[in-house]
Amino acid sequence: MGTKELAEILRVSVDIARDIKFGRRPVNVAQLGRLAEALDIDVREFFEAA
Repeated sequence: MGTKELAEILRVSVDIARDIKFGRRPVNVAQLGRLAEALDIDVREFFEAA
């Protein structure tokens, strides 16, 4: 995976985490799991990053 692709995954992931945190998006556990897996982190780290 190139730098551009990783940067896009990170941007989208943080946007999704912020939306969930502030109630703008329902929690989709499967989606969170896929994003966390793509970033090689666990879901807790995903939310802490947001």
